[in-house]
Amino acid sequence: MPETTLQLECDVTADIVTLTLASTVLGAEGAQAVVDQIDTYPHCATIRLHVAAVTVMTSAAIGALIVLHKQLASQQRQLELIELSSGVQEAMAFLKLDHLFTIHTASQEAS
Repeated sequence: MPETTLQLECDVTADIVTLTLASTVLGAEGAQAVVDQIDTYPHCATIRLHVAAVTVMTSAAIGALIVLHKQLASQQRQLELIELSSGVQEAMAFLKLDHLFTIHTASQEAS
């Protein structure tokens, strides 16, 4: 499945940057664009990625998110994944990445 053009919305509040991905497929190029966007906000302690629209995440994108998580953690910053699609959430659980990443569901966000 080819990567879709990355559609990214950004919202910054205090020390939290929220990036909402509207693309259905997140591949290596899209993941790099996310990393590049995050690099423009070095003062933000929390990075939230809303990925509800993403139904397919390639292994390259998952690898990039793991590297990003480790880089942010070394800077005492946090990466949170918000509203994963069921397929992406199942893949994260299968790979045991739900233990690495902070993952919030829509119901957790509402509370």
